[in-house]
Amino acid sequence: MRKLFFELQKLFKLCGKAIYKSACYVHERKYVEYFIFTVLMYFTGDILCRRSFTEPFLFIFYYQIIFVFNFLIVAFTMFLSIISYHRYFFYMVNVAFWLTMSITNFVLQSMRTNPFSAIDFKVVVTALDVIPKYIGWGGIILIIAAFVFAGIMLVLLWRKCPKPTGFNRKSAIAVSLIIALVLGGFVFFTSYTDYIPDELESPVKAYEDYGFPYCFFRSFVHRGVVSPDEYSQEHVLELMEKLGKEKPGKTAAELPNVIFLQLESFFDVNKVIDLEISENPIPNFTELKNNNPSGKFSVNAIGGGTANTEFEVLCGMNLAHFGLLECPYTTMLHKQSCQSLANVMTDAGFSSHAIHNHTATFYTRHLVYSNLGFNTFTPIEYIKNVETNILGWAKDKLLMGEITNALESTDGKDFVFTVSVQPHGKYPNYETAAEDDIHVTNYPLEDMIYEVEYYINQLHETDQFLGELLALLEDYPEDIVLVVYGDHLPTLGLEAENMFDGDVYSTEYAVWSNCGFECEGGDIQAYQLAAKILDSLNISGGEMFRIHNQLSDDENYDGYVQLMAYDMLKGENYALGDNIPTPSEMSFGTKPISITSVSAYEDIMFVSGQNFTKDSHVFIDERRYDTVYISDSLLLAKDVDIEEGCEVYVAQLCEGSTLLSHTESYYFDTEGAVTDVFNIFGDGSIPEVVKE
Repeated sequence: MRKLFFELQKLFKLCGKAIYKSACYVHERKYVEYFIFTVLMYFTGDILCRRSFTEPFLFIFYYQIIFVFNFLIVAFTMFLSIISYHRYFFYMVNVAFWLTMSITNFVLQSMRTNPFSAIDFKVVVTALDVIPKYIGWGGIILIIAAFVFAGIMLVLLWRKCPKPTGFNRKSAIAVSLIIALVLGGFVFFTSYTDYIPDELESPVKAYEDYGFPYCFFRSFVHRGVVSPDEYSQEHVLELMEKLGKEKPGKTAAELPNVIFLQLESFFDVNKVIDLEISENPIPNFTELKNNNPSGKFSVNAIGGGTANTEFEVLCGMNLAHFGLLECPYTTMLHKQSCQSLANVMTDAGFSSHAIHNHTATFYTRHLVYSNLGFNTFTPIEYIKNVETNILGWAKDKLLMGEITNALESTDGKDFVFTVSVQPHGKYPNYETAAEDDIHVTNYPLEDMIYEVEYYINQLHETDQFLGELLALLEDYPEDIVLVVYGDHLPTLGLEAENMFDGDVYSTEYAVWSNCGFECEGGDIQAYQLAAKILDSLNISGGEMFRIHNQLSDDENYDGYVQLMAYDMLKGENYALGDNIPTPSEMSFGTKPISITSVSAYEDIMFVSGQNFTKDSHVFIDERRYDTVYISDSLLLAKDVDIEEGCEVYVAQLCEGSTLLSHTESYYFDTEGAVTDVFNIFGDGSIPEVVKE
């Protein structure tokens, strides 16, 4: 045994010497070292992004030019390592950068399928409340700790790493310039040839075919609508002439109310091959699509992209004409208006309402919906008695009351655009189903049984809400048209071979009415849905929707859609001229929040009023006070210092910070306003919150 130990010790010493000599050899030849670092970093990142040890190497043989292009991108980012005395510091900076990007992409694709891109840096600001639901607070703490540790290590590297000997900066700069010129040649070649197309329809496939480094950096450069081959006033006017004069259509007075219901991650799970479940979780939608006009509803993403499906439906634009993984809500529509289904319906005499049982600022909807022409927007901050599932997502049954509130808020006809959230991921990987819930006995990916079971039961509850909504609208005293569709498939590892129809980029839609409304079914793209409904209603207006209805059989149809989108969002608006839509004076909620009286008891203030929610906050002379929600008619503010004539108002805050709206000011009158707390609650009891 001792002999074996000594033999192993000799072997380790020999290996150590060999490694040391190799390291010294490489260290003395900085370009060899530079090449080795680049190779290691490229393949480590590609293995993480492709989730495979073999695919990155197979990629070299099938896509040589694209491989070299991606390799040069990684090499170029490391050029500081060979032109600086702090060579190892910059190596580690690059290693930290590429590992962070690759690991982030790995994690994001695990949660939502879509890869990591530039838009995520903007979206994360509006999605801070969602992040804990995906990775938990423990994950957030680990990420922060990792960044702190990396920062400390980089500082130590800067101070302690040895400086290279025989350093020749001129030759290093020359080599860097050569790499930059070759990389520039690849950029020029791919930009001015069809080797890499301008339009990449599937982000997941694009990252697989063209590599993570290329696609990631392209997502920073290619933003907004891709410019058509020929854009000019002449071409736009030719398109307008082809469309012809807008024909008079029907107005709201002649038409039913219209409800669009976009359901989160909703699709027919019975289309999944080898899925075995105890019962059909969507009986109401199954009956709805079998007995009414329906069809396949093709979307641009899987596992995420709710806002993008909204955009395609509301604006009629094809996201394939936009930059890779573009999200127009956060890159464009939060600061510019755009013609949409909402303002077309408003022009026809409808009142346009948006409803979403999630936070108002998510994907900047609190700004976007005004720019799209909605008259009201009801987010979660304006919904009472919110009930959530175990992940914290609001239940969809809350939407039924808000839909009826919207219909009852005006004397005329209403267009109600509703977006649900309940079946949202990330799904728990532990058992959550109760004994009387729906159970999954088989799934193509066995390690995801618990996730699928949770999702299917959430899907079932959404379907129950749909059934209750249909029952309510069936007997509603006004005529209704209801358009129902799913926004995308969930993140459950599904691929084309797992689906009976071989398609993971489509859900289904169905059109129902209580008034004999006629509409043809058939397979459509998401951006064609609104035009289809407008045509069936005989509502004119909306240049983009007219293109879909009048020119869909034209050989240049796709080009016309791109030309119009570019003209409206990035061009000179030749098509609309002086009729460019302006932001609406949108109000939040359909039931106004108001103060009826203010009472004080020692350092506690009671604010009585109407339609308060848990996101209502009391302000006194523009200072915010800790507020306790008692009921929809009573709020309590703690530790107040109030005097005669103080200005009091109640504000609705999103995530406790972003002001959405506030009530009219109420000026405190001490005469008769200092009240015994027993009179506030009526029954003589003092609630615990007052005692505290």
